[in-house]
Amino acid sequence: HTDLNGDDWDYCSVPKCRRPTPMCTVADKKTCGCEVVKQLDYRGTISESSDGFECVRWDAEWIKEYWGDDFLQDYPNAGLEENFCRKPMPAIFDGAWCFTTTGGRDWKDCNVPMCNPCECMPSCGSPNNADCGCP
Repeated sequence: HTDLNGDDWDYCSVPKCRRPTPMCTVADKKTCGCEVVKQLDYRGTISESSDGFECVRWDAEWIKEYWGDDFLQDYPNAGLEENFCRKPMPAIFDGAWCFTTTGGRDWKDCNVPMCNPCECMPSCGSPNNADCGCP
């Protein structure tokens, strides 16, 4: 098209905005964990530490005895099932982890993949796509 001044122009293909959904959508919690919440949302089945040691079940009696914490009771919404890597405490650690008995009774980081941050952001609330520079 040409305007009155002789300049060429054309319509832009701007997608229409979708109505906000009532529920926030996130990446698949069974395959990866979102970095923005330091993998607090991870609910997959990885059960091995990043250095190759098998994780101990979260309900192992020695965890309560040794650490003085009942993780299942203290963090009921953390998905502490079997011996899967999790991040039950929001303010502690940078990602999913588990207890092991190799090299002492200690915790070790797990090699849980980070989700694409643009897929992690909820469509409502904060943080959101704009906060992370996603389209």
